[in-house]
Amino acid sequence: MVTKKQIAQAKVLYKACKSGVAPDNKTKKQLVELYNEIHQTRYRPTTNCGSCLHTVFDGIKKIALQNE
Repeated sequence: MVTKKQIAQAKVLYKACKSGVAPDNKTKKQLVELYNEIHQTRYRPTTNCGSCLHTVFDGIKKIALQNE
């Protein structure tokens, strides 16, 4: 179950990365950590794997847009 706090954080992070690119490493790390927390996965916050980051971005995007 996604909490209201997680939904709010997803919206903030999605707005920062709307183009699909995180503006900095701190934001990318926050995206991965939030995704891991919600989906109980173990992606490394420092990953540069394009496929992994695409999955993370799509997951956060879906949460942010579903709960507008």
